[in-house]
Amino acid sequence: MRAVLSALLIAACLTGSAHADARRPSIYAALHRCPLHALATSDNDIRLDMDPRSKGWKVPLPTSVAEVIYRAASKDLASQESEMIRWATSNCDILSDPVYRLKTPNGPNLFVARIDYGAGVDVFHLVLFDPRTSKITRNPLWLSAKWTEVFGFAKDLQKRPPVFGFHRDKKGIQQLVFSEYYHNGTEINSVIDRYFEFGHDMSITQVMAVEKAALEPDSDGLILRRPRQITRGRIEVSVLERLAKGSERKLGSFALVREAAGEPYRVVDRHVVDFASTDGLVDDCDEAAADDEFQREGCDFYY
Repeated sequence: MRAVLSALLIAACLTGSAHADARRPSIYAALHRCPLHALATSDNDIRLDMDPRSKGWKVPLPTSVAEVIYRAASKDLASQESEMIRWATSNCDILSDPVYRLKTPNGPNLFVARIDYGAGVDVFHLVLFDPRTSKITRNPLWLSAKWTEVFGFAKDLQKRPPVFGFHRDKKGIQQLVFSEYYHNGTEINSVIDRYFEFGHDMSITQVMAVEKAALEPDSDGLILRRPRQITRGRIEVSVLERLAKGSERKLGSFALVREAAGEPYRVVDRHVVDFASTDGLVDDCDEAAADDEFQREGCDFYY
């Protein structure tokens, strides 16, 4: 089992205590007075704090989407220390960022709200809304924004943009891709592509993760993982090291498989060519025994 979640992983991942539940109505009332506004962009992506791209233009924010965001923020805050609650409800700073509207290829709109609670707690809440039917995500997806925002457009691992994008697999299944910058002290800097699929109930579920670029302290180069879809249910990933002069050497490979759309992929067929062991072949988050968990959750430890 992977390491216990950091204390910074907040209410969206917790069930909440009775005390926290009792605090939500007053927190909700305080946050509800804060105006929310939505933007759209020409490249159908969000904007980070340190982002050279144009900010976009104003678009309507459906009332039902705003309500989901207010309630998600209230739930997050209800489990926090009183000092943070007092600060967050005394002004509208945590809801001052624009909500970005992304158009999905199949019609619904995806709204991405960044909420920075301070003290290193920085999150994206994702809400799917179909303007044709008014169906909406009731429990928004929670993603850490911390290191993606901190490192922004750092070019040691990849070129930005996008932060969020859309992809179709060979079966035509629509997937959302979040390109997350991950950092863990002196251990690892990496970019993880996390793939999500949408349910008929507007749910958003992670089905796959690929740590596509990583800088490791014991490596002379950049570790690369390149996925290639072979069939509807199989993806093969090559693991390479890019050396200082630009040449590459193969370290190994593995495959990701699943039986049906909407299911998370599983890791199979690990092959080591020039690597110490299968630990770290798939990702740098944990030992190989947790590789399937990585497909479902990405790196789930943030400090």
